[in-house]
Amino acid sequence: MNIYRKLEDMLRDLLDRDDIVLSDSTTTDDIPGWDSLVHVNLIFGLEERFGIQVDGNKIFDFHRIGDLKTYIEERSRATRVAGQHWG
Repeated sequence: MNIYRKLEDMLRDLLDRDDIVLSDSTTTDDIPGWDSLVHVNLIFGLEERFGIQVDGNKIFDFHRIGDLKTYIEERSRATRVAGQHWG
């Protein structure tokens, strides 16, 4: 399952909406109901679902889904590389 699909599933669950479709240019303003609480819950869900740690200073830096996707890809790659060194 790709990152967009996982993010869509997570947001659909958080907002109880089945019509959410994401792209790189999607912003929080494009999705009704996406407020700061949903955002924080999404970040916590990302950490669990993708096995990454989100830097607390960056939590509100993600203004577009493309930014978030890039961050997930980079952190996932870094986590895999660190695991290879320690595992």
